[in-house]
Amino acid sequence: GTLGEYFTEDLSPVEGEVGRIVEPGHHYEWVWLLRRFERVANRRVQPYVDALYAHADRHGFDDRGLVLGEIEVDGTARAGVRRAWPVAEGIRANLVEAGLGRAQGESRALRLVEVLRERFLTRVRRPERRLAGKAYGWKRQQGCAAGRHGGYNSTLCKGGVGQLNLVAYPA
Repeated sequence: GTLGEYFTEDLSPVEGEVGRIVEPGHHYEWVWLLRRFERVANRRVQPYVDALYAHADRHGFDDRGLVLGEIEVDGTARAGVRRAWPVAEGIRANLVEAGLGRAQGESRALRLVEVLRERFLTRVRRPERRLAGKAYGWKRQQGCAAGRHGGYNSTLCKGGVGQLNLVAYPA
C-alpha cells in the first residue's frame, strides 16, 4: 500500500531506484485528500486510506519522531532531510482519522504537534553577536552544520541528523 513519486508518461513507475521512492508526507496528504473525496463523492476509500496510513506510520519516522523525507517502498530510509510540511500533513491526517474513530489518531496528532513546535517553531533566545543591525544567535542541534536566519528553526541539513540554526531578532 504505497503511492510512488516518479512516473513515466504512461503513469508507470520509473524503473530503477527512483521508481521505488515514496514520501511518507505525501502518504499522509493522500489520506486527507481521499477522505475529502469520500465525503464529496460518497465513495468508500477505506482500503486505500488504511494502506497509505499504515505504511507511513510503520516506516515514515526516524528515531526522534521526525517524518522522513523519502523512503523506499520497502520502508528503507533514503533522504536525510526532515521538513515541516510532512509533519503538518501527519497532523492533518491523524486528526481527520481521529474524527472518524481511528484509535490513537488524536494522540499521534498531538505528538506530531509537539514535534512541529519543538523542531521547527522554537525561537532561539540567546543573541550572541550583531550583523547588519540585527542580533544573531546560534543554536546547535544534534551536531549538524546547517544554518538559517529568520525567526524560527528550520531543517536545512542535507543528509544530516540535526542542524545549526542562525536565528535573527530585531536589534
